[in-house]
Formats: sequence, structure tokens, C-alpha cells
Amino acid sequence: MRPSKSLTLGCLMLLAGNALGAASVDLSISATTHPAACDIRLDNGGKVDYGTLQHGDLNPDSSSETLLPPRTIGWQINCGYAVPIALQWTDNHQAYGSHPHGTHYFSMGKDARGAPIGSMELFYGDATVADGHTVAAISRPLGSDYWIANLDGIVDNRFVLAFAAPSTALVGAFASYSGQLSLTTRIAPLDSLDRTRVIQLDGSATVEIIYL
Repeated sequence: MRPSKSLTLGCLMLLAGNALGAASVDLSISATTHPAACDIRLDNGGKVDYGTLQHGDLNPDSSSETLLPPRTIGWQINCGYAVPIALQWTDNHQAYGSHPHGTHYFSMGKDARGAPIGSMELFYGDATVADGHTVAAISRPLGSDYWIANLDGIVDNRFVLAFAAPSTALVGAFASYSGQLSLTTRIAPLDSLDRTRVIQLDGSATVEIIYL
């Protein structure tokens, strides 16, 4: 088995009183040894700032979820030479549950009563470039060798994701990759949450580079 490199993404936000605290996404990188020496980088130091929200910014229907404005962050992977890789994401807080529930929804933690606070979705954008050429996202189920098109570029815990020439499902070997990672964050209906205590949105997901 070849070594891998992993990167952890976390999304933090506080919901307390009448204010929704500043929200940010922080990413950190841990390296392992491999001849390709692929290096992961993210723009803005790996931070995505949602700013500070008031309760008035949330869905006025307390029985419905709140969809926060989408955010994007640039990413780059640079390797020592052209090498085929795949990306596998893991929800580090999967045990806490998410709202809505699903394998492409990443948990945002739980409140004092154990209710899921919300969810985060991750998407690789259409403008992903590898070695100067536009590439398309493809995916395969864990434990499978069969690749299929991933038209939305959506990240799913059940799949690994790679990149191929457009209209193909053959993993390409490239020395450099770059693009935009989009984040869609939801807050569960306020009626389902314990608003008597501070609510901290705490999402954490790890992406691992798999050398194929």
C-alpha cells in the first residue's frame, strides 16, 4: 500500500443569544513520504469566513432549515511528476449526525440535547485544471474499481474522487491540479435545537490523497 497525504477541514460557528458568531473553515495538512511528493495547498491559509450573523439573518420560519450563502476556496495539488491520484473524504463527526441526513452531508456537530445542528456539502467546481487542461470529476464506490462520471463534483463518504479528461472515466496522471472547492452549509430548523445554551457548529472532514 502506498503512503498517502491527508488534509483536515473544519467549520466552526457559534449560535448564542441573538447573535450567530463568526464562522470560519480552517484546514491543516499532515504529510507522509511518497516519491511523487504531492503537496496540498489552499488559498487564504485554508480559511473561509462566513462573518457574523444575527438571528434575524436566519430563516424566519423556525420550523425550516437555514441555508447559508455558499463559499468557495481555491485549492492546489502539486506533485513531483505526473501521477494518478484519488481523493477520499471522511466525516470526522459522522457519529453526531447531520441535518439533512445522507452520505454527502457532513456533520456540523450536535447541540446539548444531542440533536444534529446542521450539515456541510462539498463540491469540486467545473473549472478544475490539471497540467493546464480542464478535467472532469469522476468517482468510484469504496472497494470498487469501476469509475463513473461525477457531473456535480459532489463529495460523498461512500466514494473516492479523481479527475479525468472530459467525457472519459479514465483516471488521468498529472503533475499539478487546481480548482475551487465549494461549501454549502445548512443550519437545522431552530425549533429542533436547544436554544437555551450556546450552540457551536463544529464540522470536521479529512481528505486523503490516495496514490493509484
